[in-house]
Amino acid sequence: MVIYLTRESFEKLKKELEYLKSIKRKEVSEKIKEAVSLGDISENAEFDVAMQMKTDLEQRIREIENILENAVIIRKTSDKNFILPGTSFEALNLNDNKKYIFTLVTYGEADPLAGKISIESPLGKAFFKKRVGEQVQIEINGKVIKYKITKILKEAK
Repeated sequence: MVIYLTRESFEKLKKELEYLKSIKRKEVSEKIKEAVSLGDISENAEFDVAMQMKTDLEQRIREIENILENAVIIRKTSDKNFILPGTSFEALNLNDNKKYIFTLVTYGEADPLAGKISIESPLGKAFFKKRVGEQVQIEINGKVIKYKITKILKEAK
C-alpha cells in the first residue's frame, strides 16, 4: 500500500518515531516497574494502565514504521497548475451546483469539516494530479458525485 507524504510529513513522522522509541518507551517501562513494585499485579489497576500504555505505544510505533516503509515522497514541481498535497482549490459540485473549497492533504492531516481532504480518501484520490477544468467523479453510497475543478487557490509548497 503506497502512502503519499510530503517531505515535511515524512520528517515529522520520523521524529515522532524516534521520540516514541527513545523517550516514551523508557517512560512506559518506568511506569510498569513502579506498578510492579506496588505488589500483586493481578488486582493492580496501575499495572493494567501501564500495560495498556505499552500496548498502545507499540501499536503506534508499528503504525509509523509501516507508513515510513510504504511512503512515497511527493516531489515539488515547477508546474503549479495541478493538485498535489498542500494545494487549495475550488471545485464545483455538478450535482447540486455548489462551489466547495478543498485542500488536499497527506496522512494524518485530514479535517473534512475544514475542507482538508486526505489523498488516501476516495475524493482525494480523484483530485490528485488533476488540473483546472478537469472533472472527477466518485461514488458514495451508490450515488455518483461529479466535480469540476474551477481554480487553484494556493499551490503546494
